[in-house]
Amino acid sequence: MVAIGKRRKRISTLNEQITLFSHVRLSMMLGKSFRSSLQAFCRRYSRTRTALALLGWLVQKDIKAHQTDNELNADLKPFESLFSLGLEGHAVFELLGTLRSELSSNLDALLQEELQESPYWQLLPLLLFQFPAIFLLLFGPIVDELVRHLSM
Repeated sequence: MVAIGKRRKRISTLNEQITLFSHVRLSMMLGKSFRSSLQAFCRRYSRTRTALALLGWLVQKDIKAHQTDNELNADLKPFESLFSLGLEGHAVFELLGTLRSELSSNLDALLQEELQESPYWQLLPLLLFQFPAIFLLLFGPIVDELVRHLSM
């Protein structure tokens, strides 16, 4: 049960990261800078863990521009160098697209794993007993009348 909770948290995190990279790429395609794209993401998705962590990191980076102790949380830590490169003015547009597609395939794999471990066998009583019972209740009188009329 713990593994399922961790997997669902990972799925949620991947979904937020894909949204982040998609939003930043789209903003950059519209002519915004990398920094303003990150800030726009933080404003739009302000209630997500990813946006809160990213906003905190941006604020720390602005305050402590010459210090290196400002770190992202564990979910965004692998992308810290990418964000730093983008904020320094390097081209990161293609990297964002590559990362987004890798995260999408990673998310698809996690969702497939989640579906494979779903308890479909728990639906068996519903299919075997409940649905036929409902159909008998709904259509039983109609079928009974039809049989009576046909037997006359």
